Amino acid sequence: MDKSRFPVPIDPAVAQAVDLLGEDAREFFEERAALIEFDGGIPRIDAERYALEQTREEFGLPLP
Repeated sequence: MDKSRFPVPIDPAVAQAVDLLGEDAREFFEERAALIEFDGGIPRIDAERYALEQTREEFGLPLP
């Protein structure tokens, strides 16, 4: 996976978590973060946190 095509999440803990995601999960995370930020009017840092929670739920990933 070409990780350079994705922006680095603002929160270092989120960045560390998403760095471990597979390609499908990372695509899902990025899409969710964008939708939450732009459609929901949520600051990017919070949108990324919410998107990570949704990604973990969607892909059955354990919490850290």
